[in-house]
Amino acid sequence: MSDMPETTATGREGQETEETTPTTETGAEGGTPQAETKTPDELAALRAQLKTANDESAARRHKIKELEDQITAASRKDMDEVDRLKAELADLKGASQARDELSARIERYETVIQSQVDQLLKELKVPDYITTLLESKTPADKLDYLLANRDKLQPAEKRKPDFEADRKGSGKQLSDKEKEARQTALRQRMRLRRR
Repeated sequence: MSDMPETTATGREGQETEETTPTTETGAEGGTPQAETKTPDELAALRAQLKTANDESAARRHKIKELEDQITAASRKDMDEVDRLKAELADLKGASQARDELSARIERYETVIQSQVDQLLKELKVPDYITTLLESKTPADKLDYLLANRDKLQPAEKRKPDFEADRKGSGKQLSDKEKEARQTALRQRMRLRRR
């Protein structure tokens, strides 16, 4: 064996060129690798394998690129959805806070209205059967009812009978006898009504 690597001649379209392939054998001097000779068919097979490997590698790179694009698109879509949900959550928090403030205000108003209702119930001396019916109503409904029917629920004031009512327009004064006669007649009518 010589110190030179082995060469073969192959080329494009049947032209032969020299190619060397290193071998694992060592030369006479002991350390220099020797070139292995490949036939044109073996080289064509190796080139075909290399081309197939390159094509598969390119297909994998293309598939990886597609997957990365899908992941990016899904990520953008998810981020858009997250942003939409954050905006919706902020709106809901604002609405919840407004609802809480409104509820607190309503409670204050109901407390004030209920105190007015209690005061009216004491002033008007409302019968128990009406008070029982009003218990199922809201404070505002109770107040509306009491104010609408205030005249009917108002306790009658004790008035002295006005015996001169007939004569007020005429300007005449009643005599003591006339006053006494009218009082007697009024008492008799009152007794008859009680029976």
